[in-house]
Amino acid sequence: MKGVSILGLNAVWQKVLPMGELNPGSVHRTLTSSTFFSGKGGNVAVAMERLGNVDIELIQALGGEPGKLIEKDMERFSIKPRSLWVSQSTRVCTTLTEKGGRTTELIEPSPELSLNEWERIAEMVEDRLKENRDVLICGSFPGGNPSSLIEALSRRPKESNLWVDGLRQDILELAPMVLKINHKELATLVEKTRSIAVDCEEVSARFGIPNLVITSEDGPVTLWEKSGVQEIPVPSLPGVVNTTGAGDTFFGALAHGRLSGKSWKQSVELGIEWAGLRCGLPNVEDLPSQKR
Repeated sequence: MKGVSILGLNAVWQKVLPMGELNPGSVHRTLTSSTFFSGKGGNVAVAMERLGNVDIELIQALGGEPGKLIEKDMERFSIKPRSLWVSQSTRVCTTLTEKGGRTTELIEPSPELSLNEWERIAEMVEDRLKENRDVLICGSFPGGNPSSLIEALSRRPKESNLWVDGLRQDILELAPMVLKINHKELATLVEKTRSIAVDCEEVSARFGIPNLVITSEDGPVTLWEKSGVQEIPVPSLPGVVNTTGAGDTFFGALAHGRLSGKSWKQSVELGIEWAGLRCGLPNVEDLPSQKR
């Protein structure tokens, strides 16, 4: 399988507190808590690592004590850390989970990167692209001006494909191979919402994106290719424990499936399966290992 570089620049040190039931304005005592490295890029990396047989590296901007905790925690996984140490501290996210799967997230502000720090990230990414690695761009960026990174990505070799989970205009203008967004996000990219197929066709023509995967909270996943459109059903999920990171797990499994030689439809089905599996577990790190 081709090597994969995951851009999870806006890293997170994650704390999860099971609440039973959240009552705002009252005192809560938890019997357990867990902490681990996370963020959209981290979740995608863990899902791909659990599926096995893939060369994964995670590019992150890390800072302060949370950054040190992230690098230490990553030693449990077969994920190569590519860390750029920055002056501001990595953010901490606290997730409160309730019975039935409802979650409340408390997210600290993202760090602000200097022009020099962004240039160093760009140099790291451009160096990794020399190996013709696929690049997965996951979630938001830290603050600051990432123009040097955008320029580096625009010079990528033809053999290096961009996979995007997000809505940054400057990234979409790089004509990624695949864009994964939800229905509401798709609506923001078109002048007037019509059918999903027509909206996807408009986005594809505007940005030069050949494959779009559109998720929904309560319906099928839409796979749009230039050859046609398919709706892939999502089964109901009994026993939901924690939905945080389900979309990231979907994206990681989607990429893993496609890079393993599966069709786009088969890869979407794998993403749906693993997102559902994740929802029945306390944390992304609890996904079962499929390594052989």
